Amino acid sequence: MIEVSGVSACYISADTGGDICDLITSQYALNGVSCSFSPGEVVSLAGLNGSGKSTLSRLLCAMRLADAGSVVVDGVDPAKSEHDRLAVRKAVGFVQQDPADQIVSTLVFDEVAFGPRNLGLDEDDACERVRASLAAVGLDGFEKRDVSGLSGGEQQRLALAGVLAMDPAYLVLDEATSHLDSAARPAFRALVDDLAHKRGLGIVQVTHDPVELLASDRVMVLDAGRLIWQGSPEALLMGKHDLWDSLTLQSMYVSAVQMALEGGAFLSSIRSPHMLATWLKAPSGSFVRSRIANDGRFSSYGQNELDTQSATSRQNGRGGIEVRDVSFAYDDARPVLRSVSLRAEPGRLMLLAGRSGSGKSTLAMLLAGLSRPDAGEIFIDGLAAHPARCSLAFQRPENQLFSQTVREEIAFAPRNAGVGAGELDGRVREIAARVGLDEELLDRSPFELSGGQARRVGLACVLSLGAPAYVLDEPTAGLDAPGRRDLHRLVRELAAEGSAVVLISHDLDEWLCEVDDVALMADGRIAWSGPAGELWESPGIYRSARIEPPDSAMLLEALWAAGVQRSADAKRVDGGMGVFDGEHE
Repeated sequence: MIEVSGVSACYISADTGGDICDLITSQYALNGVSCSFSPGEVVSLAGLNGSGKSTLSRLLCAMRLADAGSVVVDGVDPAKSEHDRLAVRKAVGFVQQDPADQIVSTLVFDEVAFGPRNLGLDEDDACERVRASLAAVGLDGFEKRDVSGLSGGEQQRLALAGVLAMDPAYLVLDEATSHLDSAARPAFRALVDDLAHKRGLGIVQVTHDPVELLASDRVMVLDAGRLIWQGSPEALLMGKHDLWDSLTLQSMYVSAVQMALEGGAFLSSIRSPHMLATWLKAPSGSFVRSRIANDGRFSSYGQNELDTQSATSRQNGRGGIEVRDVSFAYDDARPVLRSVSLRAEPGRLMLLAGRSGSGKSTLAMLLAGLSRPDAGEIFIDGLAAHPARCSLAFQRPENQLFSQTVREEIAFAPRNAGVGAGELDGRVREIAARVGLDEELLDRSPFELSGGQARRVGLACVLSLGAPAYVLDEPTAGLDAPGRRDLHRLVRELAAEGSAVVLISHDLDEWLCEVDDVALMADGRIAWSGPAGELWESPGIYRSARIEPPDSAMLLEALWAAGVQRSADAKRVDGGMGVFDGEHE
């Protein structure tokens, strides 16, 4: 068992001059937290960005020590000696929010073998652990691949494989599914469930994902460094509505689970979208099907809020983003992009989705003018692609941060563009407010911030020059629910101002109700593109594009198969479409 007793922790701030942290006057990252974690249990840590989740995660695996209180793992206190600290690190595996922070080798095999070899295992045993760990995370056959050529989602799975190869007793996952696609996430969740409930590992996962929260045995909620609530996911969903709503976004799955629980279902029968879909098709789901067919929470799905084209974009005559027959490969290797053609209109939001490794992030780099295509052309606002014409928010925001303070980071591009000192401070404050950054963070180092806060800084930098087009790569990964809502509002504003906005995301469920257009990528090609409403109308499009359908599409198909009628003629309403008319008698 992991026992956390009265733990407090804080970080040395840049404005203290690097002095030892004063626990009396400093702001706590954790403040008097006491809790425990048992083998064979899945516990979700939830809370807003900056609430202390990642700090607690690092304490559990002895990546840092508490400033007050204690963390004891199976009777071992890592604060007592370096030997005890190493023992805890071996017992508690840690998968970080950004896998690049823990990957040390250039080849996949060497990365997974690194831990077992350092434990002194012979080569045969190390090879067996590598094979089993890669198979467990769906990367069998990747042994000879170069790590730098893996997608973000593949690197996330590689990091988990490296930890599993160490055979830990506990596993701490810090937003470990944030970069996984719709095919890898269910497999990852099933693996977590198997590790806990069949192999007996204790699992602690930091997450904003409602599916992961509901699949947990227990949820702990942190706020401003304090533990404010813990209990079963059902108690949180049904008994603490305001707290649940502050932690997650509305989703079709959660709405259906709420109705099912109100109708007498057991959470254990519907604790994943696949289980819920099966339950809805069974006779036991008839009551819930009837409610869903007439419930306002569902009739809004597919009714996108955006106008088909903003008046601003029509007036300013912007040309948007145009990709003409583009191909690209890294270092003469196999092509990553193959004859890609695409158009993102000004004043509209486009979602670019696809499995990990399908070429989405590579296309983003080309759109921003950071790489040149091997063949084909890219135009931004009628001119050749250039960094000044298309601003890119990287998948990992820390890759574009380098200044000593957040203020300097946001001011860097406008200052180099000639914005005067008198105007500069006001612009920095305005942009920071627009992305939801508290003014008190402006004088902090960007490298002291939580993952979600760092992502907001990266977005602020992208907005600082006002380009005619924006590409945002996984913009909500690691953001809490308020941050995601702010980001949704922000991209709508950018589109309304006439910009072409391309959003790259694995999370189709989050964005389908927000965007105008969708392009689905597979194997470096555009497998399908069209209005977002067509995906609500015909979820089978995903499979034809070789993409795993998102949870919402799977639930819609289950409901339609069980007799809930589709919207008559799939009529579009306010830029979207109603998905239900009622249930067959």
